[in-house]
Amino acid sequence: MKFSYRGVGLLAVALIGWSAAALAQLRDTREAPQLAPIPADASLTPRLIVMKKIVAHTNNKVVGDMRSGEGCQSSTPIHFNTQILGSFSKSLFPQFRQRNLALGYPVPEQSNRNRSVFEAEPSRREPDFHLGLTIRAFEARLCSPAAGQMQGSVWMQVRWEVYSTRAEKVLLDQTTEGHWRSDWPEKMAASEPYARAFGAAFANLQSQQAYFDLLHGKTQIPEPEKFQLIQIPAVDEPGGTLQANYQQLVNSTVTLTDGKRSGSGFLISGQGYLLTNQHVLGEQKLMKVRLGDGSEQVAELVRSHRTRDVALMKLSSPAGKPLHLSKRLPSPGEDAFVLGSPLGKTFAGTLTRGVVSGVRQIKDLNYIQSDARILPGSSGGPLLDAQSRVIGMAVSGVNAGAAGINLFIPIQEALQVLAIEIQ
Repeated sequence: MKFSYRGVGLLAVALIGWSAAALAQLRDTREAPQLAPIPADASLTPRLIVMKKIVAHTNNKVVGDMRSGEGCQSSTPIHFNTQILGSFSKSLFPQFRQRNLALGYPVPEQSNRNRSVFEAEPSRREPDFHLGLTIRAFEARLCSPAAGQMQGSVWMQVRWEVYSTRAEKVLLDQTTEGHWRSDWPEKMAASEPYARAFGAAFANLQSQQAYFDLLHGKTQIPEPEKFQLIQIPAVDEPGGTLQANYQQLVNSTVTLTDGKRSGSGFLISGQGYLLTNQHVLGEQKLMKVRLGDGSEQVAELVRSHRTRDVALMKLSSPAGKPLHLSKRLPSPGEDAFVLGSPLGKTFAGTLTRGVVSGVRQIKDLNYIQSDARILPGSSGGPLLDAQSRVIGMAVSGVNAGAAGINLFIPIQEALQVLAIEIQ
C-alpha cells in the first residue's frame, strides 16, 4: 500500500472546506470585548462573595440553533426558556468559583466527604456579599459533530447585583457581556460553552474598579436602615374553632401578583397594612392585590428585610378585617394550618394542615418547623394555630419539602425586624 501525500492534501482541503462551511453557519452570534480582570490584593484582605441566585426572564424566543453530525447539517432551534436555562445553570457555579480562585479571591470551604468523623470541620466564614445575577439575553450557534465535542459561539448578557449582608441592600448593580467561540471541535459537555460565555461576562465584571473597591473595603458600607416604629392596634382573639372562622380567615388572606409572579399575604391592621415575603415582590414596589372577597387593589411597599425575607405593604384603601397575631411560639405537637394561594388566585383560600415539629435555627435565623404543606404561591401566607391565631408566615426556598419538612418565620420576629409594634 502506497502512502500518498496527494491524498493527504486532498483530505486536508476537504476538512478545511467542511470546517469553513460549518463555521459559516455558526459564527453569527454577537461578540463582546474581553477586558482584563483585576486580581485580588491579598494585602487588603479581599471580602468573601458567594453566588446566591440565578434569574432569567424567559420568553421562549428562538435565540440560536444546535447542529449535530458531520458538517453540522442537522439543526434544532434553541429557545430562551426554563428548559435550556436548567440545562446549563448548574455549570455556572463552578465557573464562578474557578474565576475567583484564579484571581486570588477567597471561596467557601467545600465539604470533604472523606474527612474522618474525628476530624473537626473547618470554621465557616460567613459571606460579606451575595451575588445575584439575571441572564438578560443570550445567543448560541453551536454544533456537536461527535459525542462529547462542541464548537461554535455563545454570547451572553448578564446583570449583576452585589448585596451587602451588613448593609442589607444592593450596593453594586452592573451589566456586562461575555462571548465564547471555538472554530474547531473541542472536547466538552454541552453546557460548557454557556459556562465559558458566562465566565467571560463575570471576568468583565471583575475588571470593573467599582467591583474591586467594594470587595477590598475601599467602598464605605452604610449601616442597615433603621425603620421608624409603626404601631398597629391589637386585634381581639378570635373565638370558636378554626373551621368556624375559615371564611373570615380567607377574607383576611390575599393574593399578590405583578403579572409574572404571585404569592400570598395577610392583613395585620385596619389601616390597610399587610405582610408577605420579600421574595414575592422581588424588585417591585407596587403589587396588585386580590382580597378574599374577590375585589382588587394596589398595594405599595412600605419596607422590607431581605435577610429575614419579610415585607410590609399598604393597600391603597383599608379593606377587610386583620388577623390576630400571636405573641407566643408554638410547642411541638400542636396543630398548625397554612392558608394561602398556591398557583395564584385559582386556588386562593387553600388550607393545609400539619403539626408543629419544633423551632429550628438555620444560619442564625429561627424558623417554625411543620409538615403543614407549602405549595408554590403559598409564600407569605399565614401559619395559624387551632385557635385561628397567626403564629408564623410561610417561606419558600427550603430544600426539604420532599421530606415533609417546611419552615415558617415566627410572626413576632417578622414584626420585630420591620419595627412593627402591637399597641
